[in-house]
Parts: sequence; structure tokens; C-alpha cells
Amino acid sequence: MSKKFKVITVFVMTVLAAVLLSSCKESKKDWKEKYKEEGKINTRTYKSNYYNSGFEKAGDDYYYINLLGDDKDTIYAAVSIPSKYIVDIDASYQFLEFSEYDAYLYVKMEFEKPVIDNLTVKLYDIGSDELIKTIDVKQIISDNVGKAFIAKAPFRTVAIAGKTYFGVDLFHISSIEVFYNNPENLLTKNTIYIDLDTEEVVFKDSMTTDWLLARSRYLDIFSLKFLQDNMQSAPFITSMYYWQDCVKLSFTTDKLPKNAKLYEKFPDLKQKLEELNGQKARLEVVLTGNPGYEDIMELIMEDGREVVFNNITISAEDSVDGIEYEVHSFDDWRQYYRLDEVDMSLVSPIFPRETD
Repeated sequence: MSKKFKVITVFVMTVLAAVLLSSCKESKKDWKEKYKEEGKINTRTYKSNYYNSGFEKAGDDYYYINLLGDDKDTIYAAVSIPSKYIVDIDASYQFLEFSEYDAYLYVKMEFEKPVIDNLTVKLYDIGSDELIKTIDVKQIISDNVGKAFIAKAPFRTVAIAGKTYFGVDLFHISSIEVFYNNPENLLTKNTIYIDLDTEEVVFKDSMTTDWLLARSRYLDIFSLKFLQDNMQSAPFITSMYYWQDCVKLSFTTDKLPKNAKLYEKFPDLKQKLEELNGQKARLEVVLTGNPGYEDIMELIMEDGREVVFNNITISAEDSVDGIEYEVHSFDDWRQYYRLDEVDMSLVSPIFPRETD
């Protein structure tokens, strides 16, 4: 090989290497630019705004009221331990929101220090409204986890071995070294459960979206269309996923139905609502003991109205036998709508009301 040819070869290889290196740098830059908007880190704020609560005349059903503020980006909400505690939440934290896998890889590599400005919970006895204690959840996470993002829909209450716990869904962040050696272990999601009495912690895998959907199928009859056909202002009707046979009805107090049975069930509720003096609030009603569809409807419909079933159908995919059905009554729905078996290992009975 001639000396001239060798020089030319070296020159060409050098140019190619420079082009490839430039291309790699540009690709890396493009990749980061592409995902920095898709892998978002947003801030979420919960404000402690618990007002009061009470029980039905006899039994374990209860209600609680949270005042609502004017900040549309703040969540004014509390959770509960049926039929024992209201758990009020004060929090401000960054949470992960991403549309695809590569996006949160970018987020992880750019943000090594997740921010939790504040996360505390306050425990109140249902009915007496006595503040039992305040727990610094932020400090407990810091002491037991280290670096972690709080998930988008993070909080719940559960019972484990007869003890009450507050749960927080977390994304644990591996080191960059772990990422390079084993990328699928970059982020792991599980839940830290904090004992509300001792503040000791346990960790469990987070329940999947499929599990949550299966747990709530019993309430699928209460679609937005069905509710709008039957009332002017529809409440939210949700399963209390981790508590056996519990359903929660959520109203805003400016859109409550004219419903005498609601106030008969909770004798002091009307007075407590009047004491708000028009301040907007959210009323949460928790029904225990596996309430039937009829039990739910009689508390949320305007007095004097009858339930109607306008063009309600069960698809072949959702029916018990693969045939589509028209629904004309709750009995039709119970007979033909398929309910799936679910893992009940983290579903607990309620704590019955303590009476003198």
C-alpha cells in the first residue's frame, strides 16, 4: 500500500469518525430535547381543610365534610379509615408524569433529587372530631426510602393484620450505575405503608390498574349517562378499593339533592351544612355493609323521582355469557353483568363504630 494511499485512508477515517461523533452528540441532544417535555415533573398540592364528620343514627355508615378553597390547582380532600378515622392530608411534592418509557428515563437522569416540600397527615376521630395525632410522612419516607418520587395518584388507607396504615405510592430511583448495567431496574414502584399508631413501616407492591378496575366493576352501572338520566347533578360514586363492602358518595355542597332520606340517615348533617353559611365544601358519605344499588340511589336522587333506564346495555364483552343485553332494572344488571374475581389480600373489613 502506497504512503499516499495510507494518508488518504487515515484522512477519510478521521472525517468519518468526526461525522459519527457529531451525529451521536446531535442524536443525544435531540433525544433529550424530545423527551424533556414528555417526561414531566409536576407539583401537586393538598391542603388540609377538614371541617367535621358524623355517624348515622345507628350503624357504621358515616360522612365527613372538607372545605373547598379557590385555588384550582390545590386538592382539598381527605381520606378515611372506615369507621374509625378521618385522615387529613397536607402536602406539596413533585410527581412523575410521563407518556412513555424513554421519557421517564430522561426524567430520571436529569432529576436526581425529587422534591417533597411537605407531607403530613392528621388523624381525627369520626364523630368527635378530636385530633388524635399529626404524622410527618415526609420524614418517614426520607428515613426509610431515600430518593423517591411520589406517584401521580398516591395515597390510600388500608388495614394490615388488624392495624391501620396510610400508604404512599413511590417510584424508587436507582443510581445511574444501576441504569447502565440493568436499565429495566431504573425505576421501581411500590408502596410504603405507615402504621398510624406506631409509625413503623412496611413495603408492598403497588396494586395494578387492572386490579383497581376489577374491584370497582360492581359500580359500573353508575355511568355518567345513567346518573345524568336520573338526576340534575350527579355525585361521584366510587369503591373504597381496600375496604370490604364500602362505597363512597361524593357531593359538592352547592349541588346536593333535595333528599329527605339523606338527612334522616344522618340527623346532624343538615345543621352542620347550614353552619357553613354558604361556604363551598365537599360532602363524602361512606356506606358500609355492601350497599345495594337501590340503597345508593335512594340517597342521591331528588325526592319523588323514579329510577329510569334509558338505552342502558351490557356489551357482549362485559356480560356473563358473551351475549349483549338491554337493561331495564337493577335486577337485569345484577343478573347479566360479569364481575371478575380479584385478589383480596389487601382488602380488609372495616373497624366497627365504637359505642359507649
